[in-house]
Amino acid sequence: MLELFDYETANAIFGSPDVRITFTERDLKSPLLRSGFKVHLPNQWTVSVIWGFGSYTKNNSGKETFSADAEMAAWDINHKWFSFGSDTVSGWHSVSDVKEFIAKIKAMPATVKKAKKAKGL
Repeated sequence: MLELFDYETANAIFGSPDVRITFTERDLKSPLLRSGFKVHLPNQWTVSVIWGFGSYTKNNSGKETFSADAEMAAWDINHKWFSFGSDTVSGWHSVSDVKEFIAKIKAMPATVKKAKKAKGL
């Protein structure tokens, strides 16, 4: 059976006791849909998974709330983005690709929030 990205199955597929998932809210000003979720990992990394309008997916028309593929990205607590080589986002990924990517990011060393430098010093 083909796994689809949608709100109903995201938590079941990607969730675990140490992971918090938040869902992307639809822009109510636009009739086009951009769907997705963020996976907040215990090592202070966040993985973003989106599909719909403007995304690197086959379903990028913004007319559906589900997709067979998704765009993904990740960043740490200091807003340092994971690099896919030539870009910080990567598209057209299956559910299994995203599962592997989340596992890879989850296995990365924990990051510590850098202290902000005081202005004027």
